[in-house]
Amino acid sequence: MKKYILYTIIFGLLFSACNPNKDIYEDIENNADDYRTEFEITLTDDDYETISELALDDAVTDEEIANAESIAENLCFSIQAPANLYVGAFLDEEYIAPDSTSIVQVIFNYSVNEYDSLVVFELEDADYTAIGGVVADSLAFTYTELPGSYLPNYLFTTDTTSNYINYVTFEYWKNDTTKIDSSIAYEFVDGTWTISENVYTLTDEDYESMGSPGNYHNFSSSIPPDHYLPVFLLNKFSYAFEEDKLFIIYKYYSGSTDVKMDGYYFNGETWVNKVQKTDQFIQNGTQWVFDPTVHYTMVKSDYAVLVDYIANHPIYNGYLDQTYFNTEYYYGASSYYDNFDMRIYKRQDNDPLGLLEGMSDDEIKTELTGRLKEGIGIFLELRFPDAEPVSNGVQVYYEVYYATYEPGDYFYKMRFKCTDVGTFEYIEGPTSLN
Repeated sequence: MKKYILYTIIFGLLFSACNPNKDIYEDIENNADDYRTEFEITLTDDDYETISELALDDAVTDEEIANAESIAENLCFSIQAPANLYVGAFLDEEYIAPDSTSIVQVIFNYSVNEYDSLVVFELEDADYTAIGGVVADSLAFTYTELPGSYLPNYLFTTDTTSNYINYVTFEYWKNDTTKIDSSIAYEFVDGTWTISENVYTLTDEDYESMGSPGNYHNFSSSIPPDHYLPVFLLNKFSYAFEEDKLFIIYKYYSGSTDVKMDGYYFNGETWVNKVQKTDQFIQNGTQWVFDPTVHYTMVKSDYAVLVDYIANHPIYNGYLDQTYFNTEYYYGASSYYDNFDMRIYKRQDNDPLGLLEGMSDDEIKTELTGRLKEGIGIFLELRFPDAEPVSNGVQVYYEVYYATYEPGDYFYKMRFKCTDVGTFEYIEGPTSLN
């Protein structure tokens, strides 16, 4: 069932959303350019089912089919099936928005498992032979020829793919008379295959400690890992710190027994395999598309960032208001009035270095606008030091909304490009929003 979005008029920097309303929709459809809405939805279990069905309609390869099915199966998105690839089609199906200014924030579940894939690699006779020496003669590792001494170099000759777990199963002579099967999880990091520190493989004893999973040393649809693993991890890793992550390798029976891996995150109280994320989608006039642009409105504490920056600046600290200490006159930021003071006379009266001397009013306006571009760029770097330049393969931009006093209250926005982690480049603005 389609939802019809009711558009609300922009006033200043405040954008609000209304509930879907089909009756009003037809009345405003022809005036869409004058309206805009920004709204938020949280995906439900039924929504994941719908998204999975829509994805299956377009899936061609086995991988595409598996990724589409995983959305409904796990009720979440993942690194293999990211929200930005699938949510747009769902919004097109469910939400009509006729103009190209609407924005929706979509809140969804995302798998903690951050690896692209788990590859189960079982050594065969040819692999032992290729390793050579005693391992080749024994067609197994031994207690003197340990797998950890040979596997990293051998795996390097077969693959150098990053961001997946290579789960290697091999035979091992525990002593002169006992040969056992064993496994080690490796990942390719900094040019070499290393044992994954955050990967834990369940043992037979682990399954038995959980009760029913111990009957056959595996999970299944009737013995779901989601039910048992959070409690197991809480007991097994009772001294975990908040934000710790673990990747659990386990056996799962579904007609045959497969090896699977899931990621878990300790939130301070329990272990969870899903976290909430938010992606932004915009209506481009014909469809909903993923857009990671950050729309940020400066508030009192943000103006204070620039006031503090100037107060500690080795050259421009004299531009700090020496009476109230809540305003600086180099960029013009005021944490008292929550704006930038762009009055020419005010800036001339508070110009201890005489940088504005001899300038015409037009030249001063140009100078102050240039400082404003510089100041907001500095603010972004201080406010968002961990900002990533790319999200799901799409360039990230920041649109900053701010207030000025000229005199009179005015509102503008500036657009910046995130060029590196915590680094920003001015693109355009100021654009008036009055």
